[in-house]
Amino acid sequence: MTKLHRILLAAACLFALPALAQAAPLSIDHPWSRATTMAGGNGVVFLTIVNSGSDADALVAVASPTAHMASLHRTLMKDKVMEMRSVKEIAVPAKGSVTLKPGADHIMLMGLKAPLKQGQTLPLTLTFRKAGKVEVQVPVLSAGSDGSH
Repeated sequence: MTKLHRILLAAACLFALPALAQAAPLSIDHPWSRATTMAGGNGVVFLTIVNSGSDADALVAVASPTAHMASLHRTLMKDKVMEMRSVKEIAVPAKGSVTLKPGADHIMLMGLKAPLKQGQTLPLTLTFRKAGKVEVQVPVLSAGSDGSH
């Protein structure tokens, strides 16, 4: 391979990188949270993950600088009592979606550093097994919101 061929190949790879980053199969739709009343309490985040790719993925971690800890949770009904359990991951099917919503899978923000105020946005990092990290800005709605904007 000549020096010119190597330069052309390197240039082609550099121009292809932005296209690959934009072709990620996951998108995050309608993220939202509810306002809270005190620092040190807990908050919650809901959203929809859409996977346009042909491979399944999984949400495996979450983080936000607004809380001391963030984790994935599932709400279950057990013996007519609603329980919340921490889960290790939330599956995202190929060519499908998963919705994190009240009464089901959701993201818990524990030990809030300040109350979440209606009208603000909070930064959230979602980590997927295959797609890696995705940064999201989450609007904070009223305390009693059902998620409709």
